[in-house]
Amino acid sequence: MAEAAKWSEIKTGALQIRFNSELKDAAEEVVRLFPKEKGFVEQKLKREIKGPVRIVLYKRHNEFTKLTRTELVMAFAVPSRSLIVIDFSRMKDPFTLEDTLRHELAHLALKSPNTIPRWFDEGVAQWVAGGFNEFYPLKGEKTLKAALTSDRLIPFWRLERAFPSDRQNLTLAYEQSKSIVEFMIKRYGQDRLYKLLNELQAGSDFDEAFRSVYNVEFRELVKRWKDEVKRQYTWLHFVSN
Repeated sequence: MAEAAKWSEIKTGALQIRFNSELKDAAEEVVRLFPKEKGFVEQKLKREIKGPVRIVLYKRHNEFTKLTRTELVMAFAVPSRSLIVIDFSRMKDPFTLEDTLRHELAHLALKSPNTIPRWFDEGVAQWVAGGFNEFYPLKGEKTLKAALTSDRLIPFWRLERAFPSDRQNLTLAYEQSKSIVEFMIKRYGQDRLYKLLNELQAGSDFDEAFRSVYNVEFRELVKRWKDEVKRQYTWLHFVSN
Protein backbone atom coordinates (compact mmCIF):
# COMPACT_ATOMS: atom_id res chain seq x y z
CA MET A 1 0.00 0.00 0.00
CA ALA A 2 1.44 3.38 -1.03
CA GLU A 3 2.39 5.77 1.74
CA ALA A 4 0.11 8.79 2.04
CA ALA A 5 1.64 12.02 0.84
CA LYS A 6 2.75 14.53 3.44
CA TRP A 7 1.52 18.09 3.04
CA SER A 8 3.03 21.48 3.84
CA GLU A 9 1.79 25.06 3.60
CA ILE A 10 3.14 28.51 2.84
CA LYS A 11 1.07 31.60 3.58
CA THR A 12 1.63 35.17 2.45
CA GLY A 13 -0.74 38.12 2.50
CA ALA A 14 -2.41 37.32 -0.83
CA LEU A 15 -1.57 33.63 -1.24
CA GLN A 16 -2.06 30.37 0.61
CA ILE A 17 -0.30 27.43 -1.03
CA ARG A 18 -0.64 23.80 0.03
CA PHE A 19 1.68 21.22 -1.51
CA ASN A 20 3.11 17.74 -1.26
CA SER A 21 6.17 18.19 0.93
CA GLU A 22 8.52 17.03 -1.85
CA LEU A 23 7.41 20.09 -3.86
CA LYS A 24 8.90 22.72 -1.56
CA ASP A 25 11.05 24.22 -4.34
CA ALA A 26 8.07 24.30 -6.70
CA ALA A 27 5.91 25.96 -4.05
CA GLU A 28 8.55 28.63 -3.51
CA GLU A 29 8.63 29.19 -7.28
CA VAL A 30 4.86 29.71 -7.24
CA VAL A 31 5.28 32.24 -4.43
CA ARG A 32 7.87 34.05 -6.55
CA LEU A 33 5.77 34.02 -9.73
CA PHE A 34 2.41 34.79 -8.15
CA PRO A 35 2.62 38.61 -7.77
CA LYS A 36 3.79 39.08 -11.37
CA GLU A 37 1.17 36.77 -12.88
CA LYS A 38 -1.62 38.16 -10.71
CA GLY A 39 -0.66 41.69 -11.74
CA PHE A 40 -0.51 40.72 -15.41
CA VAL A 41 -3.99 39.16 -15.34
CA GLU A 42 -5.50 42.08 -13.44
CA GLN A 43 -4.03 44.57 -15.91
CA LYS A 44 -5.07 42.50 -18.95
CA LEU A 45 -8.68 42.13 -17.76
CA LYS A 46 -8.89 45.46 -15.93
CA ARG A 47 -10.34 43.83 -12.84
CA GLU A 48 -9.07 42.79 -9.44
CA ILE A 49 -8.51 39.25 -8.22
CA LYS A 50 -9.78 39.32 -4.68
CA GLY A 51 -7.76 37.23 -2.27
CA PRO A 52 -6.38 35.44 -0.62
CA VAL A 53 -5.90 32.96 -3.47
CA ARG A 54 -5.49 29.32 -2.49
CA ILE A 55 -3.27 27.08 -4.63
CA VAL A 56 -2.82 23.33 -4.21
CA LEU A 57 0.10 21.51 -5.88
CA TYR A 58 -0.12 17.76 -6.42
CA LYS A 59 3.06 15.81 -7.08
CA ARG A 60 1.37 12.49 -7.85
CA HIS A 61 -0.64 12.39 -11.06
CA ASN A 62 -2.96 9.65 -9.78
CA GLU A 63 -3.97 11.79 -6.79
CA PHE A 64 -4.82 14.71 -9.07
CA THR A 65 -6.89 12.55 -11.42
CA LYS A 66 -8.96 11.31 -8.47
CA LEU A 67 -10.23 14.89 -8.29
CA THR A 68 -10.68 15.51 -12.01
CA ARG A 69 -11.70 11.98 -13.08
CA THR A 70 -9.95 12.62 -16.37
CA GLU A 71 -6.42 12.39 -17.78
CA LEU A 72 -6.99 15.35 -20.07
CA VAL A 73 -6.44 18.39 -17.83
CA MET A 74 -3.41 19.47 -15.82
CA ALA A 75 -5.01 22.21 -13.70
CA PHE A 76 -8.38 23.66 -12.78
CA ALA A 77 -9.82 26.62 -10.91
CA VAL A 78 -12.78 26.95 -8.55
CA PRO A 79 -13.55 30.71 -8.61
CA SER A 80 -16.20 30.51 -5.88
CA ARG A 81 -13.47 29.32 -3.49
CA SER A 82 -10.59 31.39 -4.97
CA LEU A 83 -8.90 28.02 -5.51
CA ILE A 84 -6.43 26.75 -8.11
CA VAL A 85 -5.35 23.09 -8.23
CA ILE A 86 -2.31 22.05 -10.31
CA ASP A 87 -0.95 18.65 -11.32
CA PHE A 88 2.75 19.44 -10.96
CA SER A 89 3.74 16.16 -12.64
CA ARG A 90 2.63 17.77 -15.92
CA MET A 91 4.75 20.90 -15.46
CA LYS A 92 7.60 19.76 -17.72
CA ASP A 93 8.43 22.97 -19.54
CA PRO A 94 10.01 25.94 -17.69
CA PHE A 95 7.21 28.17 -18.98
CA THR A 96 4.35 25.83 -18.23
CA LEU A 97 3.96 26.72 -14.54
CA GLU A 98 3.96 30.41 -15.43
CA ASP A 99 1.38 29.93 -18.19
CA THR A 100 -0.76 27.69 -16.01
CA LEU A 101 -0.88 30.27 -13.22
CA ARG A 102 -1.82 32.97 -15.71
CA HIS A 103 -4.64 30.92 -17.22
CA GLU A 104 -6.10 29.80 -13.90
CA LEU A 105 -5.84 33.28 -12.35
CA ALA A 106 -7.85 34.55 -15.31
CA HIS A 107 -10.64 32.17 -14.29
CA LEU A 108 -10.61 33.68 -10.79
CA ALA A 109 -10.70 37.20 -12.22
CA LEU A 110 -13.73 36.31 -14.34
CA LYS A 111 -15.85 35.30 -11.36
CA SER A 112 -19.26 36.99 -11.63
CA PRO A 113 -22.47 36.93 -9.55
CA ASN A 114 -24.24 34.95 -12.28
CA THR A 115 -22.86 31.93 -14.11
CA ILE A 116 -21.08 32.85 -17.34
CA PRO A 117 -20.93 30.42 -20.28
CA ARG A 118 -18.10 27.95 -20.04
CA TRP A 119 -17.00 28.70 -23.61
CA PHE A 120 -16.65 32.40 -22.76
CA ASP A 121 -14.79 31.69 -19.53
CA GLU A 122 -12.31 29.39 -21.28
CA GLY A 123 -11.98 31.58 -24.35
CA VAL A 124 -11.09 34.68 -22.35
CA ALA A 125 -8.70 32.74 -20.10
CA GLN A 126 -6.87 31.41 -23.17
CA TRP A 127 -6.68 34.93 -24.62
CA VAL A 128 -5.19 36.24 -21.38
CA ALA A 129 -2.63 33.41 -21.32
CA GLY A 130 -1.58 33.89 -24.94
CA GLY A 131 -3.44 30.84 -26.23
CA PHE A 132 -2.41 28.54 -23.39
CA ASN A 133 -5.04 26.31 -21.76
CA GLU A 134 -5.13 23.64 -19.07
CA PHE A 135 -6.04 20.91 -21.54
CA TYR A 136 -3.40 18.28 -22.26
CA PRO A 137 -2.06 17.97 -24.90
CA LEU A 138 -2.13 21.56 -26.09
CA LYS A 139 -3.35 21.37 -29.65
CA GLY A 140 -6.52 21.92 -31.57
CA GLU A 141 -6.21 24.09 -34.69
CA LYS A 142 -6.48 21.13 -37.08
CA THR A 143 -9.48 19.90 -35.12
CA LEU A 144 -11.26 23.23 -35.63
CA LYS A 145 -10.42 23.27 -39.32
CA ALA A 146 -11.73 19.73 -39.79
CA ALA A 147 -14.92 20.53 -37.88
CA LEU A 148 -15.53 23.64 -39.98
CA THR A 149 -15.05 21.89 -43.30
CA SER A 150 -17.26 18.94 -42.29
CA ASP A 151 -19.90 21.05 -40.52
CA ARG A 152 -19.26 19.34 -37.16
CA LEU A 153 -18.77 22.37 -34.93
CA ILE A 154 -20.20 22.01 -31.44
CA PRO A 155 -23.18 24.37 -30.94
CA PHE A 156 -22.17 26.97 -28.37
CA TRP A 157 -25.33 26.36 -26.35
CA ARG A 158 -23.91 22.90 -25.62
CA LEU A 159 -20.77 24.55 -24.22
CA GLU A 160 -22.53 26.85 -21.79
CA ARG A 161 -22.35 24.68 -18.67
CA ALA A 162 -19.77 21.98 -19.37
CA PHE A 163 -17.27 20.76 -21.96
CA PRO A 164 -17.27 17.28 -23.55
CA SER A 165 -15.31 14.53 -21.80
CA ASP A 166 -13.77 12.82 -24.85
CA ARG A 167 -10.42 14.02 -26.19
CA GLN A 168 -11.49 15.03 -29.70
CA ASN A 169 -14.53 17.07 -28.71
CA LEU A 170 -12.77 18.55 -25.68
CA THR A 171 -9.98 19.71 -28.00
CA LEU A 172 -12.58 21.23 -30.31
CA ALA A 173 -14.43 22.92 -27.44
CA TYR A 174 -11.27 24.68 -26.26
CA GLU A 175 -10.31 25.70 -29.79
CA GLN A 176 -13.79 27.02 -30.64
CA SER A 177 -13.83 29.03 -27.41
CA LYS A 178 -10.41 30.51 -28.08
CA SER A 179 -11.23 31.30 -31.70
CA ILE A 180 -14.56 33.06 -31.13
CA VAL A 181 -13.24 35.23 -28.29
CA GLU A 182 -10.28 36.25 -30.45
CA PHE A 183 -12.76 37.08 -33.22
CA MET A 184 -14.84 39.21 -30.84
CA ILE A 185 -11.75 41.17 -29.84
CA LYS A 186 -10.41 41.53 -33.39
CA ARG A 187 -13.76 42.60 -34.87
CA TYR A 188 -15.14 44.76 -32.06
CA GLY A 189 -12.10 45.69 -29.94
CA GLN A 190 -11.00 45.08 -26.37
CA ASP A 191 -13.09 47.91 -24.95
CA ARG A 192 -16.30 46.06 -25.82
CA LEU A 193 -14.98 42.98 -24.06
CA TYR A 194 -14.21 45.03 -20.95
CA LYS A 195 -17.68 46.56 -21.08
CA LEU A 196 -19.21 43.08 -21.26
CA LEU A 197 -17.11 41.96 -18.29
CA ASN A 198 -18.28 44.98 -16.31
CA GLU A 199 -21.91 44.19 -17.12
CA LEU A 200 -21.41 40.62 -15.95
CA GLN A 201 -19.65 41.77 -12.80
CA ALA A 202 -22.67 43.98 -12.07
CA GLY A 203 -24.89 40.89 -12.19
CA SER A 204 -26.35 41.13 -15.69
CA ASP A 205 -27.50 38.02 -17.53
CA PHE A 206 -24.95 37.02 -20.20
CA ASP A 207 -27.32 37.06 -23.18
CA GLU A 208 -28.81 40.42 -22.25
CA ALA A 209 -25.39 41.93 -21.57
CA PHE A 210 -24.07 40.56 -24.86
CA ARG A 211 -26.90 42.11 -26.89
CA SER A 212 -26.50 45.42 -25.08
CA VAL A 213 -22.75 45.65 -25.60
CA TYR A 214 -22.38 44.20 -29.12
CA ASN A 215 -25.72 45.32 -30.59
CA VAL A 216 -26.18 41.92 -32.19
CA GLU A 217 -27.69 38.57 -31.26
CA PHE A 218 -25.10 35.98 -30.32
CA ARG A 219 -26.27 33.58 -33.05
CA GLU A 220 -25.54 36.29 -35.64
CA LEU A 221 -22.05 36.80 -34.22
CA VAL A 222 -21.47 33.04 -34.45
CA LYS A 223 -22.41 33.18 -38.14
CA ARG A 224 -19.95 36.04 -38.72
CA TRP A 225 -17.25 34.13 -36.85
CA LYS A 226 -17.78 31.01 -38.96
CA ASP A 227 -17.58 33.03 -42.17
CA GLU A 228 -14.37 34.72 -41.05
CA VAL A 229 -12.63 31.53 -39.93
CA LYS A 230 -13.62 29.72 -43.14
CA ARG A 231 -12.24 32.65 -45.13
CA GLN A 232 -8.96 32.49 -43.20
CA TYR A 233 -8.55 28.75 -43.75
CA THR A 234 -9.40 29.12 -47.45
CA TRP A 235 -6.77 31.85 -47.82
CA LEU A 236 -4.14 29.82 -45.97
CA HIS A 237 -4.87 26.80 -48.15
CA PHE A 238 -4.56 28.96 -51.28
CA VAL A 239 -1.24 30.50 -50.15
CA SER A 240 0.25 27.16 -49.07
CA ASN A 241 -0.51 25.67 -52.48
